[in-house]
Amino acid sequence: MKISEVLENLNVSGYSLDGDPTTEEQFKQSFKKVTSTDEYGRAILTDDESQFGVTWSQIQAKKTELETAQNNMSNKDKGKQKLKTLGLTDDEISALVGK
Repeated sequence: MKISEVLENLNVSGYSLDGDPTTEEQFKQSFKKVTSTDEYGRAILTDDESQFGVTWSQIQAKKTELETAQNNMSNKDKGKQKLKTLGLTDDEISALVGK
């Protein structure tokens, strides 16, 4: 599972992430938080960890939680989740695979 997916599940927005970090050190080097915009509408980024709104330990805990939930899903539920990720509605998914 990608760190960007975990951040989305943690409702973290307004950031820049370079790559898919696997360690706290990599995360601190690759994550930047948008703090505001300049007069041209360009994002102003910070690497100040106190402004990230999330810690590496929170990310790891959520990642473990999501992976455990995913591993416990039936194949049918996994398929439905993938269809939902592609943008299908619940009604469209039900029409394809049933309830």
